[in-house]
Amino acid sequence: MLCNDTHMGETQAGLVGGQPQYIGISQVPGLPPYPEVMLESLVQDVKRFDPRYLLAAGDISSEAMPTDLSRAGHLLSRFGRYQEDYFVTRGNHDRAHIGDAYSTCRVGQWQGNDCFHDAYFPHTERTYFSRDLSGLHVIGLDTYDKPGNGGDAGGLSAEQLDWFRTDLKNHRDQPTLVFGHHPLVMQDSAFPITAGSSVDATQAAQILDWYSQTPGVFLHHAGHTHRNHRTISPTAPRVTLQEVAAAKEYPGGFSILRPHTHGYALNFYKSRSALARQWSERSRQEIMGYWPQFAFGNTVGDRNTVVKRDLTGLKRPNH
Repeated sequence: MLCNDTHMGETQAGLVGGQPQYIGISQVPGLPPYPEVMLESLVQDVKRFDPRYLLAAGDISSEAMPTDLSRAGHLLSRFGRYQEDYFVTRGNHDRAHIGDAYSTCRVGQWQGNDCFHDAYFPHTERTYFSRDLSGLHVIGLDTYDKPGNGGDAGGLSAEQLDWFRTDLKNHRDQPTLVFGHHPLVMQDSAFPITAGSSVDATQAAQILDWYSQTPGVFLHHAGHTHRNHRTISPTAPRVTLQEVAAAKEYPGGFSILRPHTHGYALNFYKSRSALARQWSERSRQEIMGYWPQFAFGNTVGDRNTVVKRDLTGLKRPNH
């Protein structure tokens, strides 16, 4: 199961780049915070599909507050065990921050104090990783492994890029899924596309070139844009670059990946609890009512895909 952008701790949705014409939408007074409503529903709703693994591609929190990171982990743990059943990566909102609220966390590699690192990759663990899961090789990237204020392009450190390239080479022919917060490229947007919309362009071009030389890679899952969108790059046409809509607001849901030895299906589902549906309807008014046309997906193919592909090597998951 693929999801992203839970934004635990957020109190207003629809604030895009600080542009004054976009008015934020808040939860109805007296109801639980909407990030909790949506994540709680997501974890419950996904169980009807009986998925073996959950991959959450960044922006786990709104601003990396320790309490919000902990609450997100608590709700995700209802799915299963961390780093065995569910996995997370860092988004730009999860970056190291400066301020008293973060002072008890480790000193960040690039700036401030890194509470996300403490919460999900304690001690000497790196904030990026790979795992073999039922024959599927899964690579989790930290696409904000750099200094910055969160509004600039995503990026991987030189150390992470070297590790990533080596990992791809070592698993060249194994069915491989990569997930990380920022998409490699962003296309076909009704809103302005800026450098902050995706990974640094030079790094993205390099990664796509690596994918063209790695037959096993078939899917790159990203969040950040808060929309469903499928892109195929001519550099690596065998790889689906899939952006998945945010879990925390309209359309509010997740994508189910069903891989098998002859290919895979990828389908988006909305979270279904009564409170989740209520918030989804409320938050669909974001961006002066234009949000549904952007976030749900321009075409059916942006949220539902079937691909025929040789994925020999996959195994039936053990429960």
